[in-house]
Amino acid sequence: MEWTEQLNVNGHVELAVADESTGSIDKSSGDYSYGELTLTATPADGYEFGYWMEDGVKIEGAGATFTYLVEKASTQLTAVFVPVIYEISISYDEQQGVVTGMVGGLTTGYFKWHDVLTLEAKAKAGYMFVHWESDGVVVGTNETLLVEVEGSRDYTAVFSSKPTSIAAPAVGQSVSIYSIGGQLLRRNVTDVRAALRSMPEGLYIIGGRKVMNCKSSR
Repeated sequence: MEWTEQLNVNGHVELAVADESTGSIDKSSGDYSYGELTLTATPADGYEFGYWMEDGVKIEGAGATFTYLVEKASTQLTAVFVPVIYEISISYDEQQGVVTGMVGGLTTGYFKWHDVLTLEAKAKAGYMFVHWESDGVVVGTNETLLVEVEGSRDYTAVFSSKPTSIAAPAVGQSVSIYSIGGQLLRRNVTDVRAALRSMPEGLYIIGGRKVMNCKSSR
């Protein structure tokens, strides 16, 4: 009679994340049978997988999911995650205004998840701040914009010419009103304000000057 004995050989694998707030591992520390052990490291928001370490030494070429060969009585495997770096850029017409808040006055910077930026737009003489845009959508109407970084984005500060005040024509004097494209709209106008009240909001040329017709401001 032949007698055999099957031996189950186990190794203790200590699993850890270098910083627990940056990600997780799909298995926990424990005793595992000698042989292949497949592990998956999942990053938290704002992070990406970096590398694995075995007993403090980086494992070259191991991806977020890799198969480790258990063959020692004890070992420690550590998953290391690194911050994702996002690109934030700003644009504006330097003839009309300036924007501050980026590091070193640059128009493009690189930041980590949930970094907070304070962008401030200042119009130059003869111009006024209108709003902030991102991907063609208005994201703020105040000069100061707080940006919490959650991805790569571009922010544009939009400025425009200040409205020109309208001086009443002298007695007996008349002016013509043109569209911004040069089309004659009204001639021999002596009461400019009354004429504008009957016209849509927008930019006009009156007496050779650009005039913003803002009905809400009167």
